[in-house]
Amino acid sequence: MQLVSTTEFLAWATSHGIGRSPEYPHSETLWFSGAEATWYRYRPTSPAGHDLQLLDRVVEVAAAGSPLWAFPLERGGSWMAPGIEPWDGLVRAELEYARIPVGYVGAIHLAPEEAHLATRLLAAAIEAQSLWPLTLIPGHARCLLLADEGGDFLGAFPDDGARVGFTRALVSAGYQEPVEPDPRVSLTDPWLDLQ
Repeated sequence: MQLVSTTEFLAWATSHGIGRSPEYPHSETLWFSGAEATWYRYRPTSPAGHDLQLLDRVVEVAAAGSPLWAFPLERGGSWMAPGIEPWDGLVRAELEYARIPVGYVGAIHLAPEEAHLATRLLAAAIEAQSLWPLTLIPGHARCLLLADEGGDFLGAFPDDGARVGFTRALVSAGYQEPVEPDPRVSLTDPWLDLQ
């Protein structure tokens, strides 16, 4: 694992078409900057934060053998901040397990064989219900994985082809969505057909 400054990481991200959402420029969320950028909310049959085996497959499919970046979205890359009290112990335990120094601000760069650390960090972020936002970015920069509420995770993509390819690979690796309607669906979900 390498510790990389926020400035250096954001320069890498920008060079790969990743930055703040052009649609929501005041959001601290990282997104693809092109007009073709799209996303999808992946809704596992059981909450993803509780299923490390599922998240291992998700991270493995996303990385496709490349290294991974992990970056906390808010506060300029601070890994710990006030406001997550109910999940404070969980987050601290995962940061300690990953050997991220107390008070660290910046990104981490993980070798392919360290993907299990990315899985555990993503699981903690999902458990923290978006109060501890985290983004995982494979070195090939063809997708972003973000924790979402309700045990879901988001995939962001530079274009629809990348979304379709990732989703197919994920399904081939055993991912399944529930078939019943999602009561948490929002009007911003891209697959929602508005009549």
